[in-house]
Amino acid sequence: MVNTKHRYSTSYYPKSNSKVEHINGTITNGLRKTKVHARLGISPYELLYGLAPRQHRQDILQQVGEKLAMERAYYLMDRNIKDQDSGDQKSKPNVFVEPKFPVGSKVLLVNQSRKGKLDSKYRDKIYQVMVAFGNRTYILVGPNGKRLKRRMNEAQMRAYHERR
Repeated sequence: MVNTKHRYSTSYYPKSNSKVEHINGTITNGLRKTKVHARLGISPYELLYGLAPRQHRQDILQQVGEKLAMERAYYLMDRNIKDQDSGDQKSKPNVFVEPKFPVGSKVLLVNQSRKGKLDSKYRDKIYQVMVAFGNRTYILVGPNGKRLKRRMNEAQMRAYHERR
């Protein structure tokens, strides 16, 4: 949701983490406003200012979150509009890629559980492509006609050629 990166800093020296300390202060103030005093039955905010803290839509923490979300949304909208205006096909990622293995072709799967140098590089079974998707994944059918449970990526497959 929020684009954050973990950074190390000097311990017991809050000045080096001003942004973190600022948001921690905002959170603390928000919590202080809503904590109910045990004997009086009202929050310290209500005691100090004489009115109840802001309701759900007026909460400072929610406003900060909404502001960050809206800034991100505007940034993405602007970027998409610039991409559309430029008309540059190279900057846009290919959503649909022509499949390497057409439907009906026979393939071998790479043996992921290979332990030794002399073990076979491919599984023993020959599979057939049942469905090809544009994101380079395929639904395969085994030699017994049973469909595999999950899609297989193109990188895990090799074309099978009949020997003559």
